[in-house]
Amino acid sequence: MEQKNYSQSTEGVDTFINIEAGLHPQKPQQILLRGKFRLPCGQDGVPEESTQVFKHIVLVTTRSANYQTLTPFRDVIVFEDDIQTDGNFCSGLFNFNVMDHIQFDGAGDYYLLCSVGTYTSNIVKVTVT
Repeated sequence: MEQKNYSQSTEGVDTFINIEAGLHPQKPQQILLRGKFRLPCGQDGVPEESTQVFKHIVLVTTRSANYQTLTPFRDVIVFEDDIQTDGNFCSGLFNFNVMDHIQFDGAGDYYLLCSVGTYTSNIVKVTVT
């Protein structure tokens, strides 16, 4: 699957949220999503406290007429070493099983997008058969 880089530049530093997803090798009805980000803390809707960035990651999932928006890390404890900071910028990695968070499943084309504040990721299509 072709991945596009949706990075922007803030204060001369690349900022981004990039995701990739695919079917779980042992459970082909499960979608595994992996992502990474580098964002300016306290700007453009990104929380000022770096450990709060994970709690503001929004996942949008669409399959035909079904869609859902949710915050998969809202109730997850985030430790300071889960986030790397460099000046005003914070970065991190995340991964999770999409089907554990959405309220629909089944065969079809799933379109996934993540965002924090005004920063949005690439859109990934995963086909579940």
